[in-house]
Amino acid sequence: MEQATDGLDVMVQDLGLRTPSDENGRNVVRLWLAEYMTYLEDRREYIVELRAGNNVTFSETAIEGVPISERLLTFANENNMASCAPPTDVAG
Repeated sequence: MEQATDGLDVMVQDLGLRTPSDENGRNVVRLWLAEYMTYLEDRREYIVELRAGNNVTFSETAIEGVPISERLLTFANENNMASCAPPTDVAG
């Protein structure tokens, strides 16, 4: 899981270098990337818990009551970016 999280981090960093040309697009992508970084932080916190021997369920940030992975998935699907969808390896 740590390697997958690291790979996602590289993807997000790379996408952050490729911004849309219009202002609205830049704003939307900036917000999406920020949410993805939050999701990665959630994954890293989960890794810490597992390493500590705690058998806990993955807990992710919710925005307006919606799990952040669902928001990321919706954005990826609506923009035909299947490779940018969050993985389901820790889905609760």
